[in-house]
Amino acid sequence: MLIADYRTDRDQRMNAEKSEGEWIAWQDRFIQTYLSVLGKIDGPVLDIGCGTNHLAKAFIARGIEAEGIDVDSVDFEKDDLPYRDNQFGTAVLHAVIEHLANPDNLMKGLPRVVKPGGLMIVRTTNWRVAKWIRGGTSTMLVMARNGKTE
Repeated sequence: MLIADYRTDRDQRMNAEKSEGEWIAWQDRFIQTYLSVLGKIDGPVLDIGCGTNHLAKAFIARGIEAEGIDVDSVDFEKDDLPYRDNQFGTAVLHAVIEHLANPDNLMKGLPRVVKPGGLMIVRTTNWRVAKWIRGGTSTMLVMARNGKTE
């Protein structure tokens, strides 16, 4: 199955389960968690692995500029993110990293598109991945860009 066909099929199944507004409200609960931990989120926000783009739409509903990119636009394991240096205040990988066989390319390139002092939020629903990222203490990791691309 081609990625475009998969996305169309997935989008149809998801929209049959819940309305667009219900999906955005469901994603907003994660934004509430991020805000409770971080205090604020600087935009624009890049939602990497956005799927149906509901998380970006939830940020926009809160007045935070956001956009999403998914696997039909870029191969996260091989390609560079197609954005300018320092373009985003925050980058979010929300339940994405556990689906990548080799996330190293994405994780190495991520700081380039985030402004100095910006945030990179990685959240996983997989405890094995959480253990790999941060010793298993949490399913969410927040990293600040220190101004250098490393």
